Amino acid sequence: MKPMRMLLPLCLVLAACAPKQQKISLPAPAPSAVSTTRVTAAEMPVAAAFVGEGTLEARGETTPKTKLALERLSVSAVTTGDVAETTIEHVFRNDADERLEGTFRFPVPDRAMLVGLAMEIDGKLMEGELVPRDKARKIYEEIVDQMLDPALLEWENGTTFKLRVFPIEPKQTKRVVLRLVAPLHRGEDGLFFAYRPPTEAGGLSLERVKLSVDGRTVATDEGAKAATGEVLVKVGEQAPSVVTEQTKEGTYVVAHVRPEELASAPDTTRPQALVVVCDRSRSMLEARALQASVLSRLVSALGPADRFTVVAGDVRTRTLGALRPVGEANVKAAAAFVDAVEPDGASDLGKLLTEAGTAAGVARAEGFDPVVVYLGDATPTWGETRTSELEQIARRVLGAAALHVVMLGKSGDETTARALTGATFGRVEKPRTEAEARRVATAIVRSREARRADGVRLEGAEGLDMPLPLPHTLYEGDDVEAAIFVPAGKPPPAALRVVGTSGGKPFAQDISLASAKAARNVGKRWAAAKLAALGREGDAKKDEIVATSLAHGVMSKHTSFLVLESEEAYAKYKIERRAKAEAAAEAAVTAKDVDGSDRTASVTPDHLQPGDPEVRVPAPSDAQSVVVVFPFGETKPAVFESDAQGGAWVARFLVDRSTPDGTYEIVVRITHKDGRVEVLKLPYVVDTKSPKLEVVTERKANGTVVIRAKQQLTAEEVEALGAGPGTIAERRVRHAHILTDAKRVEVRTPDGQVLSLVHVRLGEFVGTWKPAGAASGKLRVVAVDRALNESVTEIDLR
Repeated sequence: MKPMRMLLPLCLVLAACAPKQQKISLPAPAPSAVSTTRVTAAEMPVAAAFVGEGTLEARGETTPKTKLALERLSVSAVTTGDVAETTIEHVFRNDADERLEGTFRFPVPDRAMLVGLAMEIDGKLMEGELVPRDKARKIYEEIVDQMLDPALLEWENGTTFKLRVFPIEPKQTKRVVLRLVAPLHRGEDGLFFAYRPPTEAGGLSLERVKLSVDGRTVATDEGAKAATGEVLVKVGEQAPSVVTEQTKEGTYVVAHVRPEELASAPDTTRPQALVVVCDRSRSMLEARALQASVLSRLVSALGPADRFTVVAGDVRTRTLGALRPVGEANVKAAAAFVDAVEPDGASDLGKLLTEAGTAAGVARAEGFDPVVVYLGDATPTWGETRTSELEQIARRVLGAAALHVVMLGKSGDETTARALTGATFGRVEKPRTEAEARRVATAIVRSREARRADGVRLEGAEGLDMPLPLPHTLYEGDDVEAAIFVPAGKPPPAALRVVGTSGGKPFAQDISLASAKAARNVGKRWAAAKLAALGREGDAKKDEIVATSLAHGVMSKHTSFLVLESEEAYAKYKIERRAKAEAAAEAAVTAKDVDGSDRTASVTPDHLQPGDPEVRVPAPSDAQSVVVVFPFGETKPAVFESDAQGGAWVARFLVDRSTPDGTYEIVVRITHKDGRVEVLKLPYVVDTKSPKLEVVTERKANGTVVIRAKQQLTAEEVEALGAGPGTIAERRVRHAHILTDAKRVEVRTPDGQVLSLVHVRLGEFVGTWKPAGAASGKLRVVAVDRALNESVTEIDLR
């Protein structure tokens, strides 16, 4: 069947998780910017790291477009610093009798970075590679014409992506795996993985949903529930203010800026005039009701001396006219005016801002303080579309008027929204419910009364690479990130200083970098900021965007993830297998110190037989001492050894042959140059048991044989970890992430082939054998675990 050429709109989405027994302060509906009292982090909207399941729509020559059944959904999150590395696996089923081509939609959380894609092809999970968009699209089209198995993930608009999949075989499943890095929620009581549970209305029962956070299985109803529907799973007692990552290129730093000790706003005697800008482009179709609600609440929240007007449009603009007082008749007139402008066409954001600027000038001349509020997705598709130019237009036409952006719709352009508000005195709001619409409207109307700092800038980062400036205005309760790169050989600054004015007086706040916590993905977060800054220039910086995206493994508007059917296909198209190499590399053991910091130390290997492993601690070379205390009472000083990556403190030790299998813990005490003491706890596993496998085969109609191997955990292995609470079966589940350690499985077939099975998930391996002749005889399956124990299993083919 010739695949059908479909360019269907596509979406990606994500979210996060936290423990049920913890006491959690949920976000309050009250606005964070309206009160002159201190605002806590718990009152801020929830930042979710996973926001719902995706959908796969497909069609064939005789099959109309249909939504494929989602058989199961697995979400696995690993936290590091203040973000979660989240892996989302979807398994869809094609019930049709023909081969289909499909489009996968998946929602991505705010500020999430898309860093990986994999798809199952002939029983093997193939890792995708990040490729320049134009090249990826050309390769995809060429391969689809050959009736092979590619997948292409592209940016579409805002936070919307599309994944084109071909083929989806009849009566078969299709497995798609996405990897993201998304912010954790900062609550008053700690750090939380926040997620929106999948809905059974989407056709997936909760029994077929698996969630895990940091290796622990999380029930779908576990955790406290926020007013906006997110479930919160606690992952830490305190959110770090500064995180850092060191590479051979230099040091990456992400510092959180949360303004404190702000002065009360000066009293204002002038009434305000609200200029509400309603974007009526076609992308607002689904958000019409919420847009009308926010408009009504904004106008209704004004005082008797205040005035308002409305600007609406898409490619062309319309205005309600002269400023009007608040009243039931005028509120209805405004609603009727906007409702009469049918959502259609593109969005000329520059023209809408210019019309709003004209209305703001009239308001100022009539003795009012103008406040402009944009209601839409902030996605310019007509006229001037460059964010940097729209930012200049906003500054020029609005003058000193505040511009607030209320983002509506599913595909908003947050980069543009934050650039526009960052250039003025506004902030970005994202209401999803009526309760949030009420909070946002009140916050905006009373924003002149809020504690805030204006003219904000960051001192101490001069000469360093800080892609995005801080917003012009910071309100009490705001939490913004400053991403900085310090080249190798240049020491990071000891502190940064946020300066500006608050309440008409100088404002300054120091951010110490001395307590920065080491974490993964900080370089990727800097890259995301760099991509956002470059993206403000439209396509003018395309080459630099592509280079930054590929160098840091973060998808952009000008790069795509491409999955090909074989290693030979990647070689043919000269695509470097960076993603595969990263996925195959064994992660080092991460030890958390008693203060909760992430400092990567390792036992090599971390699963071992009796022998002489080593401990490597990446403490600074100028530390006073690094002392290692082993679980059997022996204490050794570590010695600093230089290498190409800068070096580490190393201590070797002996694991005696009489040592029982089980998990042990090493304590590392680091005394830094300044006398500060840091303590790390580092676990390792002694394992002398060979992995046991269950091997099954499945013959396909085309003659190929799918071989599946799954590691089985014995009662003896479970007992080796100690008694602990619960039955053997319960402990087997609880300790599966430690005991399931098979890392390589090879199969010798009766016709002499040697197959390396692909590691598809914890303890499970899959491969496809294409027999040279009749598929009969014995399969010899060899498994090796992380401690290099080996087992051999033979099965008869029938």
